[in-house]
Amino acid sequence: MPGRPGTKENEESVTVTENRAAASEPLSSAEARALAQQHGLEEAGVRPRMGTYLKQLWARRDFIRVFSTSKAYAKHQGSFLGQMWATLNPTLNAIIYTLIFGFILGADRGVENVVAFIVIGVFIFRLMDNAISSGARAIDGNMQLVRSLRFPRAVLPLANVITSLTLFIPTVGVMCLFTLASGYLGYVTDKDLKVITLTWHWLEIVPALALVTLLNTGISFFMARYGYGKPDLLQVLPFITRLLMYGSGVLFPITRFVDGTDQTSTIVRAILEYQPVAVFLRLFRMIMMDDATIPYDPWLWAWAGGWALFILVGGFIYFWAAEERYGRD
Repeated sequence: MPGRPGTKENEESVTVTENRAAASEPLSSAEARALAQQHGLEEAGVRPRMGTYLKQLWARRDFIRVFSTSKAYAKHQGSFLGQMWATLNPTLNAIIYTLIFGFILGADRGVENVVAFIVIGVFIFRLMDNAISSGARAIDGNMQLVRSLRFPRAVLPLANVITSLTLFIPTVGVMCLFTLASGYLGYVTDKDLKVITLTWHWLEIVPALALVTLLNTGISFFMARYGYGKPDLLQVLPFITRLLMYGSGVLFPITRFVDGTDQTSTIVRAILEYQPVAVFLRLFRMIMMDDATIPYDPWLWAWAGGWALFILVGGFIYFWAAEERYGRD
C-alpha cells in the first residue's frame, strides 16, 4: 500500500523524485566550469594564465630544441655550399662594407682600427636583424602548424631565435679571426690600423652573447605579434632595419655626424648611443677592440642587461596578451 502522507516512506519517495528532477536539469555555466576543471579540461580559445602558459612552454622545450635545430639544418640545404652560407653571408657583407666605408669613403674618424670596428658591427647587427625579420614571420609563416595543433604560440618566435643563434655560433670564430687579423692589414694598405691582441676580456663574449640572445628573444616576441596578419610589413622591414643600421653606428662612429656641440645634438647623440642596438654593438667592441675611443666601462654591462630584461619581459607579455587570437583572426 502507498505510504500515508507524512510517513517516512512517503518522504523518501518525494526526495528521490526531487533528486531525479534535479538530475535531469542542465548544469549552470558555473557548475559546468567547475566540473570541467575538476577533470582537467580547459576552455578552448581562452588565453591561459601567465604561470600556466610558462609551464606549458617549458613542457615543450624538447620540441623547441628539435624544431629549431631542424630549421637551422634545412636553412641552406637547397644551395651548393649548404651550411657554409651561414658564415659566408656575414663575412662577405663585412668585407664589402669595410672596403666601401673603411677604405673608399674613409668613415673612420677617431677609430684606431676601422676594419675591426666594421667587422664586429656587421656580424652582431646581422644577429639582431635576423630576430626582427624572422620574428615578423613567426606566426604567419607557420600558419598551418598553428591551426592544426594546440601548443603555446610562443614556441615559434623562441624557436626562431634559437635557430639564428645556432647558425651564428660558427660565425663567432670568423669574427674573432677577422678582428685579430685586421691590424696587420695596415702593412699592406696605407691605413694606420692598431694591432688587436687577444686578452682575457674576450671571455666576456660568452655572457655578451647570452644577453643579446635575451634581447633578440624579446624582439622576436614583439615582432611576432606586431607582424601577425600584416604581410605588407615584410616589404617595409628592410627599409626600417637599414635605417636602424645607419643610426646605430654599425659602419661608422655615431660621433662622426652627431658631435654633441649644442643641446639638441647632445640629446640626439645620447638617444642614438644608448638605444639597445648601439649599446650591444659598443659592448662587443669594448670587449674585443681595446680601442682608446671605446674605453672599458662596467656600466655598459648594466645598460645591456637592463635593455635585455626590459625587452624580453615586455615582448613576452605583449605576445602572450594576444595568445587566443593567433590562427583565429
